[in-house]
Amino acid sequence: MQRLKTVAGPVSVSVNLMQLPEFVIYVLGETSPAIEEVQRLLARLGYNVTATGYLDGNTRDAVAAFQRHFRPARVDGVVDVSTTATLHTLLAKRDALHKSVETS
Repeated sequence: MQRLKTVAGPVSVSVNLMQLPEFVIYVLGETSPAIEEVQRLLARLGYNVTATGYLDGNTRDAVAAFQRHFRPARVDGVVDVSTTATLHTLLAKRDALHKSVETS
């Protein structure tokens, strides 16, 4: 099992690459559990999306806005491995930060 280890500040996050096929991307009009996961992650970050699993225009626009902020080199609104891994990393960092504040 390959793992991609990313570092978000003081937090290391491992993402199972078997769950994120390298060349799988999702575009407008597609339906997938992976799209639903990305929608849930975006919603946790405050984006106004509903987790339906269907990549609609609202989701594509939210993905593009996220990419514009966190991956400005390639803003395309496409749900891909890079976008999904970045979402996981940012949420792990945020959750760890909140947890450390709660315990101090």
